[in-house]
Order: sequence, then C-alpha cells, then structure tokens
Amino acid sequence: MALQVIRDATATRPPMYLIDSDPLTYSFDLDENAEIGQILIRTDIPSTYCKTGPAPNDWLQTGNSGGIPVVGPGSIIDFSVSRAAADLFKANQLVLRTGGTAGSPNVIGAFNGGGVGNKSIAGKYGFGGFNISSLQSIEVTWNNLLGLGGPFFNPPTPGTVQTPYLNFIVDFGGGDLRVVLAMADPLNPAISNSIGTYLNPGGLNTMVYKWDDTMNVCIVGTPPNPVPGGVVPIVSVGPTFLDNAYSWAALKAANPTAKFVDAFPANTVLFPNGDGGLPVGAVLPSILLISGDSGNLSKSSKLVTSYKINGVQVLA
Repeated sequence: MALQVIRDATATRPPMYLIDSDPLTYSFDLDENAEIGQILIRTDIPSTYCKTGPAPNDWLQTGNSGGIPVVGPGSIIDFSVSRAAADLFKANQLVLRTGGTAGSPNVIGAFNGGGVGNKSIAGKYGFGGFNISSLQSIEVTWNNLLGLGGPFFNPPTPGTVQTPYLNFIVDFGGGDLRVVLAMADPLNPAISNSIGTYLNPGGLNTMVYKWDDTMNVCIVGTPPNPVPGGVVPIVSVGPTFLDNAYSWAALKAANPTAKFVDAFPANTVLFPNGDGGLPVGAVLPSILLISGDSGNLSKSSKLVTSYKINGVQVLA
C-alpha cells in the first residue's frame, strides 16, 4: 500500500497522505519528518482506515480520546461500584461480575445517589465529542457464568438487571446532559423490545444482544424531566422513564448538535449532583456496558466474548 506525503510547510496541521492518489482526511502515526512527495509503503493499515471524507467509523481514526486507545482492552476502563468489577483477561474477553447478598446492603456513599447495591461498569472510550449520528450499532455476545440469565435464557429466568445493558452519556446541546438507556431486557416487553434485540441462537445460551440506530432508547429521569427537543415517546406504557421509549432517529433530528461526551454525568438544572446510579464523582466515558444497578445485591457473572461497535470488535 503506497502513501504519498503531502505537507503544507506553512501549516501547523499534520501532513496529509495520499493512498493510491486518494486523499485521506486522517493523520496516521507516520514519520513526521518524511519529505514532501516521499512514497511510503505501508501494509499494516486496515482497509477501514482507507476512506475519504466522513465515515461511520471516524471515531477509530481521529485519536479523540486523549491518548487512550479507541479499540482493544486499553480502551475499556473499569468503573464498577462496590462489590463489583469489569475484568479484562486473556483472549480479549470481559467479565461483568457483581457480588452481594440479599439483606446485606453496602454503606451509602459509593454512588452519586443513595444506592447501596453493586454495579459492574465497563467504560468504553472513543466516542467523546462525536455527534450522536456517529453511532450506528452495538452488539454484545455473552455467556452466563453465575446468576440469572434473563427472559431470553434457556430456560428463562425472571427479568434481572444482571444481564448486560447500555448507557450513553449525551449532551443534547447547551450542556443539556442526559444519561440514555438501551439494550435492557428486564423492562416491560413493549419497551425492552423497542430498545434492543435479544437473541439466543439455537437455545444454546450464547446470548447475542444488539442495539442499532433504527431503534429506540429510554432517557434516565425523563419523565418527569422534559425530553430534549420536545420529542414525544414512541412507546409509552406508564409514568416512569423506564416506561417510555424515544426514537433515536427523532432525537437526532430534533437535536442536530447532540454529541457523546466523556464527562461527570451531571445536569446543572435537572441533576446537578450527578446521575444517582453512577459512581460518585467519576468522569465517565460516553458508552457504558453495565451489569447490576445501584440496588443490586445479587451474585452474578457474565462473560462477554464479543463487543462490537459499528461492526468493529473493540475487545481485540
């Protein structure tokens, strides 16, 4: 693969490169001292990188995470609360595990709110600062090692917060930060089925959970809080935020500048002390894969063997 260096000597931006005469808008970790016009032979650049203009996986190329890798184990940080962990180990696998015993809550203080439970949180870097339209899909493949397997398990168990689910941290504009919920199976079926897809191929209990941008989401605390952009729920089965789902497409259309943020999840008007279900004082990445919640007192272990964002394996 041949790349030609093109540098504007008066500019402070990194050099641009040509690949087979097509301009790349991304700067790779090439020799900054390469001479203009020099031809560089590179065989280690995946075809994903060889695109021009905006692309669905721009988050892979721009180094937007402050030096933290955007793929691989280094892009995932454990933000678990109390007796819980998100363990990365050999073969690029992830275990979401929680401890606990019914009737033995933790001391209040580990969450921004008053929670006493155990919550495994794997924070995924790479999307902070990107418009929410940059996210097309997430797919998580997992096996149940301990605890409840949920309503799609074979045989089914009661709905549980132990099965993996997603949170997104989004600034809908002007600092209107919200926590978004997706791919959660224990809710009212009308809500769960609108915010995720839950597969158990062959009933063999290798679970494949998915969300994509044609689906819906819930917004933590909404209702009673107002919906960004005035979007009305597309599915509503009750008065709480877990009973109302909003079209992701409608949220994008009504809030065109909305972006993912790596941030302390607080809203100066609605929840100035931070989202009650997240770790106290933590600045979190914008995509969170979670097992458990602030009230969970159950032992559980979920082995995540694949975690794909926009089709890209982020555990590898």
